[in-house]
Amino acid sequence: MKKLCLLCLLAISMSFASLKVEGYHCLEDEDFQLVNKDGKKIQGFKIVLYRYAYDTSKGIKISKGSNLGGAKKVSLERMSAQMYKIELDFSNATIPAGGTFPSDGGYLWVDLASLDDGYVGPRVLAKCAYQKGEMPNTVVISSGKILWGKYKSVPSEKRIGLLKKGSDTKCSNSFKPVGEVSIYLDAEDSNNDNGITGNQNPPGISVAESGVGFTYCVEYASSLPRISYDYVVLQLDKECPSGSYSFVRHHDTEDSRNKNSTSGDVWPSVVGDNADLQYCFVPKDGGSKEKFPFSEDGYGIFANPAEKITNVDHSRIKVDDEDSKNANSWKYYGKANDYQARIHKIIEDGSNTFYHTVKWNGKTLKKEANMVIVDQAAPAVKSFSPEIRGFDHSAVTVELKSAGNVNISIVNLKGAVVATISRENLQPGFHSFDWHSGIVPNGRYIVTVKQNGMVAAKNVILK
Repeated sequence: MKKLCLLCLLAISMSFASLKVEGYHCLEDEDFQLVNKDGKKIQGFKIVLYRYAYDTSKGIKISKGSNLGGAKKVSLERMSAQMYKIELDFSNATIPAGGTFPSDGGYLWVDLASLDDGYVGPRVLAKCAYQKGEMPNTVVISSGKILWGKYKSVPSEKRIGLLKKGSDTKCSNSFKPVGEVSIYLDAEDSNNDNGITGNQNPPGISVAESGVGFTYCVEYASSLPRISYDYVVLQLDKECPSGSYSFVRHHDTEDSRNKNSTSGDVWPSVVGDNADLQYCFVPKDGGSKEKFPFSEDGYGIFANPAEKITNVDHSRIKVDDEDSKNANSWKYYGKANDYQARIHKIIEDGSNTFYHTVKWNGKTLKKEANMVIVDQAAPAVKSFSPEIRGFDHSAVTVELKSAGNVNISIVNLKGAVVATISRENLQPGFHSFDWHSGIVPNGRYIVTVKQNGMVAAKNVILK
């Protein structure tokens, strides 16, 4: 019989029962039970669990071998590329004072499996996740109150796809599960006109008469580097990394005998008789002197620099979409018209689709002749103050120049605070903080960001 481990004991207000969770918590052993340590019964509760699945390519379900304790309702929600939230509803169950759940002293366990009952990877991580804080804790909720544990946000690192530079190369993260994914678009069969102009060896893209294939290396990033021009990567998570923005290109592909296909997990893109391909748009930084964001890794990106940049090879790929009753379209999720126009310079709009790609062909990043060089006799002073980069009904985007805690406030013109946001231990880079404006009316507001004793404020318009 395995030794029980005490995970946590959370003090609860006097009006709620005192609860502890006992069970195993390391590697793949995560059986648990609830123990009511108070003299008051617990009537109705929910258990929320978070589980990781490395191989998601065949779809995910709750394993048949799980012991769900007779839950009234079970729900499974995908929170990120590899993390799922499982909610067990025990609204009709009771834990007597001093009793356990299950009542017979047994244990609950919940595993994930693929739709064909295959193994999808560790149920937790390869360490003692609860002790290390490497995944959100189990929580038990009753009447809207947390009785044990706490909610945590989904991982800040988001999964993206970068164009694989060559068929003879390996993705640098191939030690991680599903290090490579691909999408094949079955283009127009009749009068097919797929093609390439510019550099004839675009990264990760193969062009044939029957269709166009895209191959990506899977990478993970909390934020993406901004360079001197706009670029686009494939979105492979519920959200894009901080500072980049989701959009969808809908391809109306061949109607007759369609052979669209994928390998690996390309979610949230959907590829069937047609294809909805989801991307992340990374806006340029006008002051950057960087000419390529991933030069050391041998990747390609979707981009169309306004001027020729040395050591960067540019290609234009035509996808000959369906000619008859073509219904190509876009989804921008409310992004500004300026961003839409800039996206169209990278992925050209019309009854066919033209993708612009670039890849790095140099060994070092040399400065362009037309780049501004700072006078060495009068060096510029680098600012470490945070900067506000974006604001709309759903998110505030800021650029942090140093690590630390962040406090954000949104104030109307009458001085009333309509929202506050606080985050701890953030790293430098772009961060997008969700806020839900709800009934907050359109109009002018002041957004203030405080970090490490420095303050940045900006007048913004919500519309």
